[in-house]
Amino acid sequence: MLLPLLTAALVLSISPDAPVALRPDAPVLSPPTAMAQLPGMRPAPTDRAERIAIELLVAGATGVGVGALGGYFGCLATPSSNGQTCSTGAIAAAGLSSYGLTIAAVVPLAGNALGGDGLVWASWLGEAAGLGAGLALAQGNPKSALFLAAPLMLVGAITGYELSAGWGGPVRSNTSVLQAVAVQPVQAGGVLAVAGRF
Repeated sequence: MLLPLLTAALVLSISPDAPVALRPDAPVLSPPTAMAQLPGMRPAPTDRAERIAIELLVAGATGVGVGALGGYFGCLATPSSNGQTCSTGAIAAAGLSSYGLTIAAVVPLAGNALGGDGLVWASWLGEAAGLGAGLALAQGNPKSALFLAAPLMLVGAITGYELSAGWGGPVRSNTSVLQAVAVQPVQAGGVLAVAGRF
């Protein structure tokens, strides 16, 4: 028990800026100056049709899973007096709410991961339009609302995201910019030095 604590204290007490030499006679070499200047890299944009298909599959599967879980908890929250049935309205409300929140998060995340540059608010606006259309078509029937609003919300979110591509101006990269890479042999092996702005 004491040995791991002493080891941790020893490791934490060593200054990260201090050079480490394996042998006292080994020369301590500093890495050379910057060797390469590379631009920040953004994922290569995927073809739009492929990106839409992936967004549809990923967001749809995730939304259905989370929506089913939300519907289950909606059922648990509203049992009938005999304990045998659940309120269909509560299942629909909880299921559509959890489904909608999942779609609102997953569609922009999947699109951005595939190199798309649509706007999040446009995706949310399209999803809201799909929800409104689905609820209007259902005319107050909770089961119809589930089967009509859910696919329209997904299609609306993807449509809003894809139609707003390019509206945000130039895309800034969030990835790191590598500024220097150096490999230098020493007597004990080699030293790899990496410097950059992260």
